[in-house]
This record gives sequence, structure tokens and C-alpha cells, in this order.
Amino acid sequence: MTPPETTPEPVLISLAVRLHEDANLRDAALAVLRTRSDLQLGNLHELWLPVVAETLSPIELHAWLESLPGVISVDVAFVEVTSDPGQTPTSTA
Repeated sequence: MTPPETTPEPVLISLAVRLHEDANLRDAALAVLRTRSDLQLGNLHELWLPVVAETLSPIELHAWLESLPGVISVDVAFVEVTSDPGQTPTSTA
């Protein structure tokens, strides 16, 4: 018996993206990130950029970010998953 199909719920994810020290690589990564309307970018602090997104595929988003030239690492700061709009969200930090 196969499990019932479920519709994935959006995940709110907050990330700390570490950018490259090389200004050209850093600027190229920022230019790509700014084209994504599904990402909210915070203010760059030294080499760290806070990013917030609501996504159905947090693992794919994380992998995509890490694959960008100019991105050194991506750290997860916060995740919120709500399986039912009436339920209390489950958070991890």
C-alpha cells in the first residue's frame, strides 16, 4: 500500500549566507540573489548576508545557494513549518 499523497507545506527559513572575500565574486552573487523575488535579503554585514524565504523546497534552496559562485557557505538560523493553518507553528533554531 502506498502512502497517501500530501501537498507539501511552505517552510519559512532564515539563512546566514557567507559571501566570498573577492569583491567581484561577492557582487556577482548579490546580483543573482537580487533577481529572486522569493528571497528577502537583509543588509550585508562584512561578508554575511541574512536571507529569508518561504519555500516548498528548503533543501533545494539551500543547495542552490551553496552552488552560486561567490557563496562560501549557507547556515540555517531558523526554520518554521506549519502543517495546518490552525496549528501552532513548529520552530527550530
